[in-house]
Amino acid sequence: SLPKFNQKQIRTTSVWGEEKQSTLMGLKICIIGSGSVGSAAGEILCKIGISNIHLMDYDKIKEHNLDRMNNVVDTDVGEFKKDVVSLNLSNSATSENFQCTTSTNSIVEENGFKEALDYDVIFCCVDRPWPRQVLNHLAYSCLIPVIDGGISFKIIKGKLVHGMFRAQTVGPERACLDCLGALNADQIQQDRDGLFDDPNYI
Repeated sequence: SLPKFNQKQIRTTSVWGEEKQSTLMGLKICIIGSGSVGSAAGEILCKIGISNIHLMDYDKIKEHNLDRMNNVVDTDVGEFKKDVVSLNLSNSATSENFQCTTSTNSIVEENGFKEALDYDVIFCCVDRPWPRQVLNHLAYSCLIPVIDGGISFKIIKGKLVHGMFRAQTVGPERACLDCLGALNADQIQQDRDGLFDDPNYI
């Protein structure tokens, strides 16, 4: 049976109705990346009543993450992002049966790829091209919708001209990330070669 909404979700339920709210609450959501985008996405999802969220992230919180991650403080530096975000989501969730699981797997490795197959929808919240390529492939080969988002900036002579946020869902009958211009083959190879981990290269 579908989960039942409660009064905490009444404003959300009023947008699309009780049946769709119950369907949404029953989805199993996987969030790849628990940093600035993943923590924000998770916060929104658990607030609207999503009952089952899985966080996949092997990275730890550093000082430079404190200005962008939701509900993260100085004492969280050095902790796994997924653990801190999981606790925050559990505190924010409106579903009475909320559960948040986590892992330190990577989507570009076999264990992480297989793990993601257990979910109904995947949120791509990574800033690297290689995992985005893998998730793009997963969306079409395994028929799991992947919601991807990112921010692009236009800078001329060292000055910010404008910034744009874009989100898209990829999967069958939709344009892929490559077609949308959201993937760059050269950058994917550079990421696989480890060049994105080199601060001098960046």
